[in-house]
Amino acid sequence: MIERIVKDTKWLSSELWKERRGWLIFALVTMLMVLGTGLWNAKSSQGGNSYLWSSVLLNLFISLFAAALIEILAQLRKLIDVRRNQKLFRDLFGFAGTGENVAIVLSKFETQVKDDWAERIEDWRNNKAGIAIKGPYPSIKAIVEHDLVAASNLIAAFSEASFQTPTIIWDDEAAQEIDNRDSRYTTFITVGLYSNALTIWLNQKYNIERLFRLEAYWPEGEDATVTNVRFQMKLANYEEQRLNRNEETWESFKLEGINHGEVADDNQEFDYILIAKVKLPNEKIVLVLGGMIANGTERFGKFLREHWLDLINWRDDTTEQKIGSKLFAAILEVPLANSKEIIPNPKVRVLNS
Repeated sequence: MIERIVKDTKWLSSELWKERRGWLIFALVTMLMVLGTGLWNAKSSQGGNSYLWSSVLLNLFISLFAAALIEILAQLRKLIDVRRNQKLFRDLFGFAGTGENVAIVLSKFETQVKDDWAERIEDWRNNKAGIAIKGPYPSIKAIVEHDLVAASNLIAAFSEASFQTPTIIWDDEAAQEIDNRDSRYTTFITVGLYSNALTIWLNQKYNIERLFRLEAYWPEGEDATVTNVRFQMKLANYEEQRLNRNEETWESFKLEGINHGEVADDNQEFDYILIAKVKLPNEKIVLVLGGMIANGTERFGKFLREHWLDLINWRDDTTEQKIGSKLFAAILEVPLANSKEIIPNPKVRVLNS
């Protein structure tokens, strides 16, 4: 505890000196002048010009020192607020240090057509959790563009919070980095759901505390083809305040008639967005975020940049626990029209650990 206080004090001293060097020097000089004038005033006789001038100078220097001190205290309060917000930012995103150990994971797509769609569809039917869209899908260009915009907003959020810029890596490298004990990355932020291999890798894990699930399905009565596959999100539920581990009973969220990754048409008013934090057995953290529609992922990236501090205070609608630094999953509706403000009313699950 003492070491932490000393460390924080050193940080504040360093930042205060960089921010307000001129004011600090001015305050120091003024303080010395106040002290000197006070000594002169004490030695002066009780009357005459010497005492009058010493009194005037003393009052002047005290006023200047008070003004400098007010400015310094204001800057000190500002730096303390920055420090507090940085701690909250770390708590939400799940990292320590200055951000050098954080990676943003983007989807890397195939660029050549492969004749294996039939095999992929059969795999989806047999393993509804393994639904990564990694081929030359019709909406790949849209997915890439909107994911990049979302990632750029995440990078801006780190910069605005005075952290180092996270490194961008591809999703096909992420699992190796997670398993590598010597990797410098301890926190991974995945942008995209069904198109991101790391998200799908998490989706198939059962030895982790995962409060969400992604699944593929086909409209009833239709043939299973790549063009009519649909996707849904599921959010964990509770039975008498205890987490229900039966994923088949979890609350489902789906957009009827929407194929994942599509750019929404004018008739689609909103998208479902998932944001979740998962801890792996090796203590590394993965923060998942993305929507069913490319536009939704982009809009939520901007929202997270501007309102991450509000997200910390979202509460589990069953247990009333705040997200804070805990593991969680949340699904919310995001309007797709840029003219409409995002007013979050999320469904939240917080792991009580």
